[in-house]
Amino acid sequence: QILVTTDKPIYQPGQPLHVRALMFDSAKHAAANAKATLKITDPENTTVFQTELLTSRFGVASTDWAIPDNTRLGDYNIAVEMDDENYGDSNGYQSVKISRYDLPNFTVSVKPDRSYYLPRQSAEIEVRADYLFGQPVKRGQVRVVREEEREWNYREQKWDVKTGEKYEGETDEAGLFKVHVDLEKDHQTLADEDYSRFKDLHYAAYFTDPTTNRTEQRRFDLRVTKDAIHIYVSEGRYQQARGFPAQFFVATSFADGTPAPCDVTISEVVDEDKGTSGPVLKTIRTNKYGIAKVTGISLSGTDNYSPSLSFTARNGSGSGRHTESFYYRDVPVVRVETDKALYSPGEAIKVNITASAPKLNLFVDVTRDSNMIESQSLALTDGAATLTLPYRPEFRDEISICAYSKASEESSRYDYSFGSRTVLFPRDRDLKLNFRLDHAEYKPGEDATVDFRVSTPDGQPAASALGVVIFDRAVEERARTDQDFGGRFGFYGSFSQWRGYDDQVAGITRKDLQRIDLRKPLPEGMELVAELLLGADSVRPEFFDTQRFATDHTQVFADSTALHLKPLTEILEAQYKNGVYPENGESLRRLLFEGGVDVDQLGDPWGTLYRKVFSIDNDDYVLEIISAGPDKVFATKDDFSVSRITRSYFRFTGEAINRAVERFHARTGGFIRDAATLRNELQSEGINFDSLRDPWGQPYDLGFTVARDKFNVTVRSGGPDKRLEYEEPKSDDFTLWIASIDYLVETRARVEQALGDYFKITNTLPRD
Repeated sequence: QILVTTDKPIYQPGQPLHVRALMFDSAKHAAANAKATLKITDPENTTVFQTELLTSRFGVASTDWAIPDNTRLGDYNIAVEMDDENYGDSNGYQSVKISRYDLPNFTVSVKPDRSYYLPRQSAEIEVRADYLFGQPVKRGQVRVVREEEREWNYREQKWDVKTGEKYEGETDEAGLFKVHVDLEKDHQTLADEDYSRFKDLHYAAYFTDPTTNRTEQRRFDLRVTKDAIHIYVSEGRYQQARGFPAQFFVATSFADGTPAPCDVTISEVVDEDKGTSGPVLKTIRTNKYGIAKVTGISLSGTDNYSPSLSFTARNGSGSGRHTESFYYRDVPVVRVETDKALYSPGEAIKVNITASAPKLNLFVDVTRDSNMIESQSLALTDGAATLTLPYRPEFRDEISICAYSKASEESSRYDYSFGSRTVLFPRDRDLKLNFRLDHAEYKPGEDATVDFRVSTPDGQPAASALGVVIFDRAVEERARTDQDFGGRFGFYGSFSQWRGYDDQVAGITRKDLQRIDLRKPLPEGMELVAELLLGADSVRPEFFDTQRFATDHTQVFADSTALHLKPLTEILEAQYKNGVYPENGESLRRLLFEGGVDVDQLGDPWGTLYRKVFSIDNDDYVLEIISAGPDKVFATKDDFSVSRITRSYFRFTGEAINRAVERFHARTGGFIRDAATLRNELQSEGINFDSLRDPWGQPYDLGFTVARDKFNVTVRSGGPDKRLEYEEPKSDDFTLWIASIDYLVETRARVEQALGDYFKITNTLPRD
């Protein structure tokens, strides 16, 4: 996860843009020392700035872009892309606006008389303005405009705005401007739309201060609605099956989104075209959060007919109607229930599983953050079964229970029965940040001292990365009034959804659930809120169908073992550049220990220590790292090679021979054609060739041959049998090194030079 933030949402050309990226791994831990690329692109997707980032141990990386003075105005996108072998491919985005602006000294506020408008209701609106230092603007010219479309034209560097009706006038003595907006036509338009329950009408109020001739604006919406109460049906994690009692959630709210406790009657639709319904199947009551769980309703419907239910909600403030269609699955439906949604540490989870098929063999997985805690098989009797999950230390935060069964061996990976339930063991996981200013107010030019203190949820001091942004309220106000600025200011907007602030029911977020103290009584209805919130996303298993199965352990575990052995391979590579390479287990242990790696702690995916095997393959030292495989026993058929590291043991001597051959030719113009000359030349490299031995203790053989236009110096070894054959080389004889030099290179150059000179004079080439 990459969260990208800037110090403010709006900039002018010539200003510095400060950008910061927070990077986390899949477990939401800081991605330390991670590499990433940051790109900033203009509205035409042209890259205007690019740099490389490296995170700190807290997963933080930052950079600055000095915005050029000639930068064109518009929305600019910031992208941080990670391609790291430790963390995978990820990206994060943020957008900012570059605009030429003046900071405001007053703000405009708009107050409609209602939060929503029913048919035959019109709007009464008050517009006023207040200086940023708190006093009202008592005189002003006001214009209220219906905005139907508004879009920034990057090419022409201006707003394209399509407007509707306008209202203009001056404020009264109290600084207020009142507008009456007739909404009758908008109600008629909404009534003709079957699919819309409400519509938000977009307006802008422009306020001009005559003392400075400055104009500021405020955009606002007027909501027209068919009904005062809106009804929403959520199947959530539930699925429906023919002949199986339906199960779902109902939420009721006023048209402005405020929860509305209601009596709700539920009937089955008889004729959708005529809008007629049958007798009432059930009456329910939504709680103070506006939600209720519906169980035990039997739906009709045939193979070619999806049943629909009609809902009517009423309370003392109004009513509402809604029709919802339900769809049957073609495979058996499984439902997972628990005795509650919120648990304290130490409590067992009681699980009840039902299915639309009376006999079904299921697998039940218990997971946390997609990591398996336990798995078991379960056979249903008469379509039901119960089990108890005893408490274990892994039961922390959100725990998901998923029951599933493939319909048949021929079923696709998408066509299977499953049901799930997520429960929560609440705990406060957030760092606590407290700060104290040395004064409540400051004069321009004064220093401000701030003390910051960070602690863990249990109050212990915590080392942390602290990000501080100081911004002018006028800048925030300017950004707010800009049409293209959306979301919350600064860091909070991108952080909130990831941390569970945006996922909410009746104002209760998942973050609120995490902070619940179960030592205190739960508010009435909170269990149902938790069940609905935690069941927003069904947990389902992932099946992979194949007719071929991977049998090569090396390939299957290649990525994980390469990452695990990366410190070892990096040390070996660095030491090999210095001519050092281990030939046995003791030298390997000593070499790695000096680099901070304990070779005796390196284990395979099953926890067994690797076996290190050293060998020689012709001109290579070979280190093979062997895993005992799943059975954890060496010398059995499931053993496999995790890594085979080869390094040429003759490389550095061979490179010295290359230098000797080239140096001799450069100095003398001649070529090394005998062993004595080569030995003498190697003396300057500090090499006594006669003392060199191959891995089998035998001296190397030197040969001097000609191949086309090359003089070659060849080094050979007799191999394991320690004998060289010259007439018919044996299979274990091999060539270690060939040093070549072109004996025609100077002649060829002189001929080409002569031909070139001749051509310049005669414009032809010689014919004899």
